[in-house]
Amino acid sequence: NAKALMKKNQVKTKVLPYDLDMVIMDPDGCATRWYGLNARVLDEGTPIITSETASTQNGFNGLLGMGAMKVFHHITGDAGVGAFYYDELVGRRDWLKHVDSALMKSVLYAGTNTNCSNVNMGMVGIYNVLRYEGDGALRARWQDILERIFYNPGDRHAPKGTKQSFFDFIYASQKAGGTSAQAVGEGLETLREWPDAPYFDDAVENCDAAEVQSKQCTGIDGTPITIETTGGRSCDVCAYDPVPRRIRPPSNFEWRSSPFDTNGGGGNRLNPGGDFRGSYWMGRHFRTSPDNLDTISPFARDRSNNVVGPGYDGGTEDTGTEDRGPMDIGATDDGMAEDGGAGDAGTTDAGTGDWGMTDDAATDTGGDAGTTDVGADVETTDTVADAWTLDSSDSSDRSDPSDRSDPADAGPADRGGAAPGVDAGAGESAGGCSCATATIK
Repeated sequence: NAKALMKKNQVKTKVLPYDLDMVIMDPDGCATRWYGLNARVLDEGTPIITSETASTQNGFNGLLGMGAMKVFHHITGDAGVGAFYYDELVGRRDWLKHVDSALMKSVLYAGTNTNCSNVNMGMVGIYNVLRYEGDGALRARWQDILERIFYNPGDRHAPKGTKQSFFDFIYASQKAGGTSAQAVGEGLETLREWPDAPYFDDAVENCDAAEVQSKQCTGIDGTPITIETTGGRSCDVCAYDPVPRRIRPPSNFEWRSSPFDTNGGGGNRLNPGGDFRGSYWMGRHFRTSPDNLDTISPFARDRSNNVVGPGYDGGTEDTGTEDRGPMDIGATDDGMAEDGGAGDAGTTDAGTGDWGMTDDAATDTGGDAGTTDVGADVETTDTVADAWTLDSSDSSDRSDPSDRSDPADAGPADRGGAAPGVDAGAGESAGGCSCATATIK
């Protein structure tokens, strides 16, 4: 929890114990294997811990720590948590300068040796500090870092152009200057090519041994592929250009896998598809904006701990039928009210945009089985009319009209934890307090 992270804990090493806050501790009082949410921790494995005033610190750990604290501040509204975030992490320690650094770029991107899990964690971290930030000046600083360090740093292995939907939608919804149509379009392209989730881990071989030797191969659907290298960290046979999702090997979580991978899979694992669903519903939630100010959470807080998000009305309950939620945090559902349970037998909804894609809820084909109009009143505003993704590309809105208890509407709910094989990361226990020698700089 937030207060536990703010408290200094003793990180035990064979040389000496070290007192640090922003450290994840296990129930035995030991630091976990990947414990560092503190920019001073350069390496947990050795470990190497810098002094508080060192010019070189770990911006990646700092970003994850700030993202966690901003989410805690958002959830709790605790003024002490907010003060720790703004006054200590952003202010006195200025961890942003370590995020906005050449070292940070090198941590994220290293060609075919890029650790794609780092890219995934970094994009989640920067989403958290942007989505819930109510201070305009600080949000602008984060948006600049999103552009230059994370999404478009000039490296082919960075998200821009790789058509990784999750990263494309984060960028499109949080960037300065409004929605990026290119990012939305590329993200949608990948989602359209996705196999129905969940799906089995079938083997995919786009490039056989002879083709790998020649560095030119033909994908299983006829797509020409140029091979950049073999034996990279992120892929065994790495293409020079991103491989289209339709012929990419399977993954239990796509956004921590390389989009340049050509061959892989094989086995009896069932991939749950949480990667698809998370991106799909993010696309459903966000909509085109000229400035991305309305993509900030309605409950975003500023430095003074005030809720300043767009459309927030202080929690006043609805008096009409516009929103089924407990609070009216939007306008009036773009003029679209519930249908009272009578169904609308194919009546066309007011908005049919959806980025030029067919919206099966925009025409309500077949009515809605006597339930409230899911197309009109998902959450508080009409997310169907201007959503980036289709209303139900991987499921039917009829088996679960509310689309809330299990967004997939098919198969088991994907809510029970991480996908099989996903590294628990910073929360994974090292299994005791026996630690390697520390180097203190």
